[in-house]
Amino acid sequence: MRRPVLVVLIVLVSAAAGLAAVLLLPPFVVDHDLGRTSVGANERLTAINNARTVMLQALGAVILALGAYATWHRLRINEEELRLSRSAQTTERYSRAVEHLGHDSLDVRIGGVYALEQIAGQSPPDRDAIIEILRAYVRGHSPWPPGRPGQPPADMPLTELPTLASRANDVQAAVDVLVRLHGPGGAERLSLPRCDLRYARMNGAVLRGANLGHAALQRARLAGTDLRDSILEGADLRGTDLAAVRLDGAVADGGTRWPDGFDPVAAGVVIPARDGA
Repeated sequence: MRRPVLVVLIVLVSAAAGLAAVLLLPPFVVDHDLGRTSVGANERLTAINNARTVMLQALGAVILALGAYATWHRLRINEEELRLSRSAQTTERYSRAVEHLGHDSLDVRIGGVYALEQIAGQSPPDRDAIIEILRAYVRGHSPWPPGRPGQPPADMPLTELPTLASRANDVQAAVDVLVRLHGPGGAERLSLPRCDLRYARMNGAVLRGANLGHAALQRARLAGTDLRDSILEGADLRGTDLAAVRLDGAVADGGTRWPDGFDPVAAGVVIPARDGA
């Protein structure tokens, strides 16, 4: 028997038992209280009615309490059913979005990326997993050095290099979403090492502490981006405008390649001395 039906039956049985008690018990209660005291019929009837009134009030209070409990219980069940329904819908949307990432159509893949962003906003428990999926997507679809069909070769002249959005709009969409998910207040740091981010769009991004080690960032659009405390060891930033980029505490090394004329130390970049240097 389902619990809601059981609760209703308990309420009905309790109400019926209470009503029977109101009708049958008062005469016995009054006679017990009077003992051997002799009273007139009218006085006895009045006492019985008074007892019934008190019992009716008590019964009404009990019924109200049971009704309130039944209502609360029903609300709890409705909330749980709604939660389970939403969870099932989220799981279905999540699975469908992940499947779309492997679709042959570029538009479908981009739709999957943005669907995952929407789920991450609506379902915090899935946020970390979605971030990791999108990280893997960028690393797998835009590795550095280039290794996938359609990627520009590593030695392509910067003047001929198409933007990331032009050559791989799905990857740019994933980067956009990752930047937003790692925005101000984000608990995790963006981690896209060894990725081909040449001519990527990341203007105004908050990427403090990001791991971009050994990434290709030639001509990346970084105006107003916060890269403080980030890892830039081995990264290639040639041709990138770093004038409006915050780099205090960013860590680089001898393999980091900078735009012509750029002074990383003056910008606050930390370049640890090599052993024996």
